[in-house]
Amino acid sequence: MASLSRQLAAWVESLRFEDLPPAVVDRAKGVTLQALASALIGHAMPESVQAREMMREEEAGGSGVARALVDGGRFTKAGAALVNAETIFAGGKWDTFRMLTHPSCAILPAALVAAETDQVDGKAFLTGLVAGYEVMERMAAD
Repeated sequence: MASLSRQLAAWVESLRFEDLPPAVVDRAKGVTLQALASALIGHAMPESVQAREMMREEEAGGSGVARALVDGGRFTKAGAALVNAETIFAGGKWDTFRMLTHPSCAILPAALVAAETDQVDGKAFLTGLVAGYEVMERMAAD
């Protein structure tokens, strides 16, 4: 029998948009909008400003393949994900799972960077987002 991590990885790899119930797709859209609203609120917060300034300094002369939310600053994939995570978190409008995690702060920045740099469509973005939520929430529940 495969390990739990291998079973979960196999499930993620096989997940297709067509497998998602309409209520799950709707929820994925909702958490995306909530996180984007939080980023709009958090953009001017000191923590968000500090994250952008730090990454600009750390990545001076970097590739700039991915954008930061709100201001469109260009960073590496990891840099954009960090800045976006901090910007969403700074806005204070996080989702939660059983008071154990705030999934959107961790999952959405990575999903947005992947969607931008790999030029995926909305269905692929939402499928990846749902997979990320499912993994985080299952791991947090155990």
